[in-house]
Amino acid sequence: MDTDDEEDIFFAYWQSQQNQKKPAVDMRTGQRGYEYIREFLDRAHPERIRHILRMELATFKALQDWLLANTRLRGDDIQSYQKIIGKGRRVSIQEKLAIFIHIVSRPASNRDTAEYFQRSGETVSRYVYALLYPG
Repeated sequence: MDTDDEEDIFFAYWQSQQNQKKPAVDMRTGQRGYEYIREFLDRAHPERIRHILRMELATFKALQDWLLANTRLRGDDIQSYQKIIGKGRRVSIQEKLAIFIHIVSRPASNRDTAEYFQRSGETVSRYVYALLYPG
C-alpha cells in the first residue's frame, strides 16, 4: 500500500464523517425540554426523580406551589400548555424550577444546562435569575 492509497482511504473516511447529519433534538431522549420534563414528572421512577431533582417529587411539587403562590414567577401549564398569567412562553414552571435545580445542585454550566434542556443560554440565565430573585 503506497501513500496515495492511504490518502484515498483517509479522505473517504473523512468525507463519510462530514456527511453524517447531527440530530436537532436532545440526544438523551429525543425530546425538547418541556416534553422531557412533562414525561419525567409523569412517569419517572421515584429513585430517578431523587437522582435528577435531588428531592422527592412531593417536595418538588410543594416548592412549585409555593413559588406560584408567593412570587411572580409564572409559566405555561405543563399539562395543557395553556398560558398562565405572566411571561414565559412555552416554558413551564416545572421546567423553570428544574433548570434552576440543575444549575445549583451540580457543577453544571449555563451551556451544559442549555444543551440539556434544549433552551438558549439566555433563557437559562433568565430563569436562574428569576428563581434567585423571585420578588
